[in-house]
Formats: sequence, structure tokens, C-alpha cells
Amino acid sequence: MASIINSTTTAGVTVTGDNSGSLQLATNNGTTAVTIDTSQNVGIGTASPATKVEIQSGAETLRLSRSTSGSVYLGLAQAGTRKAYLESNNADLNLFAEAASSNLIFGTVSTERMRIDSSGNVLVGATSAATPTGVTSKFVSQGAFTGTNFGASIASTAATGVDHYYISFQTATTTQRGYIYYNNGAGQVQLSATSDIRLKENIVDAPSALPILNQVKVRQYDWKDTGNTNIGFVAQELYDVIPRAVAVGEDNEDGTIQRTWGVDNGTLVPYLVKAIQELNAKVDAQAVRIAELEGAR
Repeated sequence: MASIINSTTTAGVTVTGDNSGSLQLATNNGTTAVTIDTSQNVGIGTASPATKVEIQSGAETLRLSRSTSGSVYLGLAQAGTRKAYLESNNADLNLFAEAASSNLIFGTVSTERMRIDSSGNVLVGATSAATPTGVTSKFVSQGAFTGTNFGASIASTAATGVDHYYISFQTATTTQRGYIYYNNGAGQVQLSATSDIRLKENIVDAPSALPILNQVKVRQYDWKDTGNTNIGFVAQELYDVIPRAVAVGEDNEDGTIQRTWGVDNGTLVPYLVKAIQELNAKVDAQAVRIAELEGAR
């Protein structure tokens, strides 16, 4: 028998099929709507499904398949090119946006809440990694951070009475350069800059710091955006004296600020300690000299 169903039409739907070909559902105008081929692939809007389920609508195709390795795949293609897919195997769940400059966008109540852009930047409450203007960040959290609202929160569930380590800063060689942690002994959060003797060489006593500090200008100034008055350093002035304490800024081509100049006040502490030691030595030497003069009388 060559045919199980040759052609049956009911209420405008045609069903055709045989034991050597595909089972098809067609509308009464002859357009094939659904196809089940000999591999049991199901096609809607296509007569030649390439996966277990394939739905075509114009240039867009939705595909669902399962590989022999156990991977389950749900993907969207456009004009034959894969654009996005969700894939799962025994170990991982992969969600990819394949189109050029594509983003992964997550939202609730029809509103975007977070995205991972095509450069791998994670944006929460923001649609651009350029925050502030001209500066790109790998992670941006943007919102009204006032009162009890924080831009980010990190909670350690480790037992109390121990140190908690929150953020580590590393170079491309994975050498740790610093970290933020809760110092249980001190009872406070601290920024620890790496100062490991195992990472240093050519260690000698530092030269005199007094001549250097005497060149440092301590200024009083008002901030333009708030009008608040403060006392401190001007980065460009301090750079001329102690450049290692300054983060150099950069301007855009139109002269606007791309990256601000900054000062690491903590870098000045060794200079201050050295200067105090020098002053203390001068005071001790002066005290000895006075004692000698008094003893000579």
C-alpha cells in the first residue's frame, strides 16, 4: 500500500501523507502549514524542518532541538543566520545573543532592569557603560542611591568573629594588588594595599621626606557642583611634587572631562611618617645638644 492518506479535506484543511514521505497539513489554498517529516521533525511554516521543531515566520525562524549528547537547544535565526539561543546540557545553561552589537536584556513589569551589552559590560538601571560621560565601566549600577538605597551591597555569610574579604584587586598576571575586607580585630572595613615583602626587592631606607613635603601645597577650595568648602590638595599641583600619589586625568577632544584627576591621600602617609621621624631625630639631637651645653656650664 503506497498511501495511508492520499488527500483528505475537512473544513478547509488538507491532510496528505504516505509511508515513505512526510505528513503534511495544508490549507485549502494549497499552502502547507505543518509538516512532520520521516525523521519526526515538525515544521510550521516550512516544509523542510531542520530540527525537531522549527517555526518560520518570514525571515525569522524559531528552532527547538536535542542533540545526541543530551544538549537541548532553543534558538532564533533570521535570514538563515543564528541570532539568539538558549542551550542546556548536563552541566551548563547557555543564553546567547549572537547578532552584532546585541544585548541580553532582563526586565520585570515590561520594564528593563538589567542588561549585558555586546562588550560584556553589566548594566543595572542603565543602558550605557559610559558613566560618567566618556568613561566605560565593566559594571554600572545607576539609580537614586539615597537613604537606605545602595548602588551595590555585598554580604558575607561567614561566621562572626573572623575577617571577611569582599573585593580583590588584581593585575592581568593575577597578582593581588589590594583588597577590601572587614578586619575583625579592628572592628571595621579596611582597604588593604598590597605590601608583601615577597613581591619587593632592592629594599633600603627612604631618602629625606621633609624637602619633598615642604613643596606640597595644602589648599582650601569650594566644590563647583555643591559649593562645599574643603581643605586638601589639587591633583595637578601635587603631581609636580609626588606624581605617584596622583591619578592622571584625561580630556575629550572638545575639552570636556573624560576622566578626572585624583589624589590617593594614603600614598602620602609614608612621606608623613618619614618626615615625623626626621623631625623627631632633629628634636632628639637638639635635646642632646642642649644637655651638653648645660653640662658644660
